Amino acid sequence: MRWQLVLLGTVGLLALAVGCPGEDDDDSAGPGDDDDAPLGMILANDGVTYAGAASIDVTPDVVETWTDHNGDGTFDGCLDDPDATGEYCSEPFDDVDGDGWFDAIFIGGYGPMRPANGVHDPITVRAVVLSHDGEYLALVGMDLVGLAHKRIHVARDRLVADGFDGDRLLASSSHNH
Repeated sequence: MRWQLVLLGTVGLLALAVGCPGEDDDDSAGPGDDDDAPLGMILANDGVTYAGAASIDVTPDVVETWTDHNGDGTFDGCLDDPDATGEYCSEPFDDVDGDGWFDAIFIGGYGPMRPANGVHDPITVRAVVLSHDGEYLALVGMDLVGLAHKRIHVARDRLVADGFDGDRLLASSSHNH
């Protein structure tokens, strides 16, 4: 069996791994032939527990960085002034794309205006899907601070539109910075 990773959500950060029979699977009749199963999962009533897992790196690329002159970790520049020439603009940023705007990747927590200057550790989304005798459950864990119900519900609703029972999704977000 091959596993397919489906990206979901308004920011593309929620991932769900689902079992999906592939072209390399045996074409004989068997548990993978359940055409009514959501997202190609195996939902056979054969007493066998099926499991699949996946992990995806969702680490953003930090392209535009800034100079933290006072070392406080807070951007004290102006988002529209790369050279920090304004009255309250004391910290410049690298305007890589030349649009005059700081296209920062902001770090959650510890107050506002904390753009990243790099990546310390990768950010991942991990998922496990279990099915047994027609029942199934998807468990998803994300390294994302502040991912609220609003965004999880959008992803869940996209799954429901594809036949997945939304009550069978358990999503958890860690509190990393």
